[in-house]
Amino acid sequence: PVSGSTTRERDLVALLLSAKDARAALLPLVEVADVRDERLRHIVVALTTRPEADAEALMTDLPDEGSRGLLAALLVEDRQPEDRAALVGQFKIHLEREQRLKRQRELAREIAENQATTGQAAAVHDDQFRALHEESKIVYGIAGGVAQSLDHGPRGPEGVETHE
Repeated sequence: PVSGSTTRERDLVALLLSAKDARAALLPLVEVADVRDERLRHIVVALTTRPEADAEALMTDLPDEGSRGLLAALLVEDRQPEDRAALVGQFKIHLEREQRLKRQRELAREIAENQATTGQAAAVHDDQFRALHEESKIVYGIAGGVAQSLDHGPRGPEGVETHE
């Protein structure tokens, strides 16, 4: 067990080490600061700095024995997934979702701070609410769901939507 890391993080880094083609698709989506295990974070930084390098060559880029030891352990494991393209796709979806959730939290915090400092009603911050809703819709879509519309009210005679 790797202290502070998740199995998903470890699996992601192992994939990035073993598959150079996965690096181009996934490294731009990885938020280095979000990697919990410092040793894995060092490996991700090395991969980001030299994405074309062979995994073994990254050993000299790592700042400490703990990171080098973890890299060596990951290289020895040599797990080759049956369907690497599918695995890359799954990680891509996960990383995009994580980025969107982070953006949602930032927008919600901004809205709360604006309301607290201005004392204004929610309608004043309509653009921020719409931006938050748009981020939410994308996250729902990633999860296979459909977000509700922000547009409410009558659309046809007597408030009933018509299909003409």
